[in-house]
Amino acid sequence: MERLVMIFVSIMLVVGMLGCSQVDRYTLVFENPKDGEIITNESLRIVIRVLGELKTEDDVKIVMNDSTIYVSKLKEQIDFETQITEKTNKLEVIISRDGAEITRSSIMFSFRKPLIQVKAKKKEKYRAVRVSEIKKYEEIKPEVGVSLIKEPKEEREYIHSVSLDILNEKPVGYFKDVIVITYRVNVFKDIADKVLDYVKGVYVEISDEVDNKVFKEFFREPGMTLELDISKVPTGSYSLTVRAEDKEGRTYESSRWIRVDKTPPKVIIENLTNNTVVRGSYSFSIILEDPSGILSFSAEIDQQKLTYRTISNKITFTFDSTKIKNGISEVKITVSDKLTNVFVTNIKVFIDNWFEKVVDNTPGAGFNVSAFVDEDEAVYIAYYNILSKVLMFAYKTKSMDNWFIETVDKTQDSGKYPSIFVDRFGRIHIAYTYINEKWDDEDLKYAIKEGKDWDTMVLDSQDKAGRYTSIVVDSKGIPHISYYNYTVGSLRYMT
Repeated sequence: MERLVMIFVSIMLVVGMLGCSQVDRYTLVFENPKDGEIITNESLRIVIRVLGELKTEDDVKIVMNDSTIYVSKLKEQIDFETQITEKTNKLEVIISRDGAEITRSSIMFSFRKPLIQVKAKKKEKYRAVRVSEIKKYEEIKPEVGVSLIKEPKEEREYIHSVSLDILNEKPVGYFKDVIVITYRVNVFKDIADKVLDYVKGVYVEISDEVDNKVFKEFFREPGMTLELDISKVPTGSYSLTVRAEDKEGRTYESSRWIRVDKTPPKVIIENLTNNTVVRGSYSFSIILEDPSGILSFSAEIDQQKLTYRTISNKITFTFDSTKIKNGISEVKITVSDKLTNVFVTNIKVFIDNWFEKVVDNTPGAGFNVSAFVDEDEAVYIAYYNILSKVLMFAYKTKSMDNWFIETVDKTQDSGKYPSIFVDRFGRIHIAYTYINEKWDDEDLKYAIKEGKDWDTMVLDSQDKAGRYTSIVVDSKGIPHISYYNYTVGSLRYMT
């Protein structure tokens, strides 16, 4: 009974785990403020829409600059007011279920107090009043029709706003070397045809987060399209401001929050480092991160592009190393973000594919082996069968499915220590050793195949000669053989 209960509990735990793994996620739309917006009012209304099928058990928490400013049950639209004082602000929304986070999203915005124009008071003029006699406690009255104080004239406004548009925002808010803007100083209709008489000029400025100017230019024109060179502006967050000044010295401005990004994407490479040994089918992955977004990525080995599959921001490349020549190969990974910042790395790997195939499964085959490969990659093997005690030969081309096998020398105890070579005429040469069972008689032997049959002969029968053979054949077809004489302990050469 206890065992049944344990099995039931285990099953319920597994089912519970499977259920928990299917988590609903939401999409958050920041309607106010927007990412990168510059706010000029200390009182901020926050409006966020939640897209997705809402669950009653889900909670939402809103954090600004690491301080919680809102906690509630999740609803389709979050709408409340708060106060802001910091110049740079991070607004973060966290949705959780039963204490476990399921969705998180954040934006950045800035706060700038509006420029307050202090109007200089005009000097008040007084007119002297002659009084013949002043009595105690008597009210002094001016002459009839004379004002003691002249009221100052009300100053009129010439500029009512400044328009600023950025034309090359792809992606939104991010730039690398150039910003293309268009601005316009909007004046009141009655002076539109004489705007240059009332607008002294326009300043275009880029300032960092502590108001240091990294770019400033003055223009006389009240409206134009400009290409701003920011190639020397370092990576960071800045405010772009167009400030117009009227003939009275009053200023009016429009600002946008921008980000300059000159850093390449962050690339994490998994399962691939320098000197990795690669065999068979091989896979490695890259994980990509970049605030402006990824434009393109690729991987290639020895200039051959690799196929891939993508799951979220993880890309897995796979290739068949058996189609690549053994030895050192180079894997090149290239990633570009949407601002054309490029990450490139080259990784050297070692391709090591050995194919094991049965050539001859006859008992005793394969004792003392020598192999040769010709220019067409045909394989020739000479070997000794220790049970049948004869010299054997195996042959296979790339187009053959099976190995061709035959006996070279049927003489018992012939075939030890073989060495094989195929000359440029296609003739097969084998040097080998005859050693009797008592190992007291050894001979150097030689076999050659021209056509269908093998010719065999003894080359050196003195003493115990012929052990540990090695053969090469020159361009004229003449064989050269080196071997060991066991009796006198010397190396010998024969041609």
